[in-house]
This record gives sequence, C-alpha cells and structure tokens, in this order.
Amino acid sequence: MSATKRHFRCVECGKKTSTTDSGRFAFRACVACRPTIATVPVKTKPPKAKPSPAAQHPEAVAAPVPPPVVEEAAVGKGKKVSALDAAAMVLRDARASMTPREIYDAILARNLWATKKGKTPDMTIAAAMGREIAAGGADCRFVKPERGKFAANPAVA
Repeated sequence: MSATKRHFRCVECGKKTSTTDSGRFAFRACVACRPTIATVPVKTKPPKAKPSPAAQHPEAVAAPVPPPVVEEAAVGKGKKVSALDAAAMVLRDARASMTPREIYDAILARNLWATKKGKTPDMTIAAAMGREIAAGGADCRFVKPERGKFAANPAVA
C-alpha cells in the first residue's frame, strides 16, 4: 500500500493541514497538536481465519500415543525410565553386544521408553551411551566391544 497525501482540519486547533500517512494510522491533528491527541486507526480488512489442518483432513490426524508402560518389577512404582536406564536393562538381560537399532527395538518391545518426536532415537541412545562411556571410564554401565555395538559392563552388576 503506498502512502497518500490527505488534507484535513486539525481536531484540536482547527488549522487546515495535510499529512502523508501509510494507511495504517491517520492523524487528524496538526504536527503541533499530535502529542496531545490519540491516533485513530484506519479501517482495514480483518485477516482471514485459516481452518485448522484437522478440520481440512480429519482422517490425517494421528491418534495420541499413550505413554509407555514401565516394567514395574524393574523400576519403582510411578517412576519414568530414561533412555540410558532402559538401554542398561536391555543390555543386562541380553548378555550380548547389540547395535543401537537392536537396543531401541528391544526397548520398544518391552515398552520401557519411547521418544516423543525424535527421528533417530537409536542414534540418540548411541550418543548418550558413548558420552557415558567417555565420562565414566571403568565405572560405566556400558562397554563398546566392537565398532557400532554396545554391551553391558560385566564389572558393574
């Protein structure tokens, strides 16, 4: 919208004047009287309301995912299991080295932990286990017996 020049009489002092406004606000006062008078909004079209995606395609909306059910025997009642704790449980029970994808699939099968939005949860678990191995040393719950595989640390039981 381009600026237009408008002629009017000041509402405060009655002086004939002109102004250039951008179309959003029009001042009806001269330059001397503007600080004493409020701006009057120019009439504009209200924005169009966009329908929600659910209203457009109700069949495309996914059902809410229930929270994972935690194994009550392994963890105290009402506690959530972190991804690392779930990986430690899976590796301890498997007693073999596993790839991050196998670990994540076993976690899902036992319904221990699930990511909310992650696209590569297996790599998230692998990165977290790698950080714990680097920081923990011999007291770590995980070991890396070969490239791309993790196992439970037999020294920590």
